[in-house]
Amino acid sequence: MTLIDKLAKRFGYSKAVQKQYPGWALATAEIEGFEFPQFVDNNNKLSYFEKVSWVNTGINMVSTIAGGTKWNVKRSEGEKTFDISNHPFEQLLKAPNPTMSQSDLIFSTVAYLGVCNTAYWWKNYVGSKLKELWLIPTKQINPVPDGRMYIKEYKYDPGDGRQITLSVEEIVPFIGFNPYSMFTGLSNLESLRTIADSDLAMQSYNKRLFGKNNGKLPGVLAFADPISDADWDQMQKDVDKASALRNYLMLRNVKAGGVQWTQATATQRDMEFLNSRLANRDEIWSNIAPGLSSILSINATEANAKTGKSTLIDFKVYPMLKKIGDVITNNIMPDYGENLVCEPEDIRVTD
Repeated sequence: MTLIDKLAKRFGYSKAVQKQYPGWALATAEIEGFEFPQFVDNNNKLSYFEKVSWVNTGINMVSTIAGGTKWNVKRSEGEKTFDISNHPFEQLLKAPNPTMSQSDLIFSTVAYLGVCNTAYWWKNYVGSKLKELWLIPTKQINPVPDGRMYIKEYKYDPGDGRQITLSVEEIVPFIGFNPYSMFTGLSNLESLRTIADSDLAMQSYNKRLFGKNNGKLPGVLAFADPISDADWDQMQKDVDKASALRNYLMLRNVKAGGVQWTQATATQRDMEFLNSRLANRDEIWSNIAPGLSSILSINATEANAKTGKSTLIDFKVYPMLKKIGDVITNNIMPDYGENLVCEPEDIRVTD
């Protein structure tokens, strides 16, 4: 380190260190840069969070538990770490920006990771000091892969088609595993597309059955005798009106066999409708919130609920918090000094 570098560091300034990437990673970034979509389409995944109740409940439960977790900055010395009381980053995290609290920021970050397996923070510096942390909506930001710099920059779309350029140094990326890309995570909801679409279709069926048809199963009215067009139009109006008012349809002068009603669909019981939705729920929750079924089941016992809570925290919530902590350690802690780590409180249930 030169004398100038030492003086700069003493006064809180440091020059950006050029990261070194292996040749194969740069070659991959160059190729992926040509094929990488301008903005990765996360709207479909977000629509599942919006419309599929099981997805929304599961991700909300994981994010709520994560949002209430305490964070600590520690100094690493050999194999041990020592807590630093009231570290400046801990204070910043309590009020990361004028619009969010710590629980809001962590909740939203975990929720985006749950839906898209990708989340981003924006760092706001005043001089050389980090003053604010902002969550960037995942669906509106994309990295720009580059064969020389790995990631050249980030592009942000505020919603009107403009592309605002953000430097790599400004962004804290939380990227999950993706076998097809090194620059964005593969959402767990991708493997649940069929189940989620099936559940949406079942919800729509229920809405039509009880909303439009007032719970009356579709059927066919068959008339043995010819009917004039005028009478036919009036009868159709009567049927629609009676159905809307949940009344029985009454017809006069109908001989035996004159009118027959044929059921056109199986009943919900015959279709195992409720059991199918519960099976969808359990499959979705086992992926995005393992153990949640044991907690919220109507037949849950105290033992099952405790085991389910332990499973949810051990297998989902705490690993996601650890991932966030590791990213903070690598991307933010160097701004405060060497050998610093940021860790979430260990919320795992111990026996």
